[in-house]
Amino acid sequence: MFQAPANLPVRPTTDYAKSALFNILTNRIDFTECTVLDLFAGIGGVSLEFASRGAKSIISVDSHAPCLKFIRETSEKLGIKT
Repeated sequence: MFQAPANLPVRPTTDYAKSALFNILTNRIDFTECTVLDLFAGIGGVSLEFASRGAKSIISVDSHAPCLKFIRETSEKLGIKT
C-alpha cells in the first residue's frame, strides 16, 4: 500500500472496494491477457493492482498532471515498465 501526497486532489479507492472488485474479476478474467484503461486514475491504485496481477497493458488517464507524475514515479519504484 502507498500513501498519496497531501497536495493531490484525490480520494483513493478504499482497500475494501479494490478487494471486492478484484475478487469478482479474478473469477471472470485472465489478468495476463488483459488490457486495462483506467480513466480518472488518481494516484493509480487500481492500475497498480492490475499491474501486480500481471496485466498485459495498462493505460492510466487523469487530467491532473501531478497525479500522473505520482503514478509514473511509483511505477518506477516498483519496477513496473512505463
